Amino acid sequence: MKLGLVEVAAVSVSDVKRLIDQRRAKIAGAPNRLREIHEEYSKLGLSDDAEHLDGYRLPEADYKRFLALYAERKELMAEPQSLRFADLPASRARTKSDADGHFRLVLPCGDYFLVAQTERQVWEKAETYYWCIPATAVEHADRRIMLSNDNQVGSDSLDFLKLH
Repeated sequence: MKLGLVEVAAVSVSDVKRLIDQRRAKIAGAPNRLREIHEEYSKLGLSDDAEHLDGYRLPEADYKRFLALYAERKELMAEPQSLRFADLPASRARTKSDADGHFRLVLPCGDYFLVAQTERQVWEKAETYYWCIPATAVEHADRRIMLSNDNQVGSDSLDFLKLH
């Protein structure tokens, strides 16, 4: 497959590690926080499934508290258990490949993931391709990395990253 005009980004490994640590901490703390929210709902005289206040009369301060708790609960319940391409931190550098799929990134020394994603239409079906390739930038070195079928990842999930 020819890869032309694919955006390639270099994301620092340390930034990805930090993101994974934050995600793990949030997931680990979610059950306790959901219990606390349940207790707060009870104090307000609401059930856990209260999404709106039809039939309830709350003072303004309690109403504002409900809205904050509801938003936090909704966010905790929706928090994905896995890391996706869209969750990645800001890249240190970005470029697009040329019509032949070649690209060049100039990076400070360090460890990176080169990430890319593209989509193509095959008949009536869209196919999406993802890459996440470890790379180390060293001073005055050129390294050729090719995005191909052999090094693509199967989906937008980055759960395969083992950083600890």
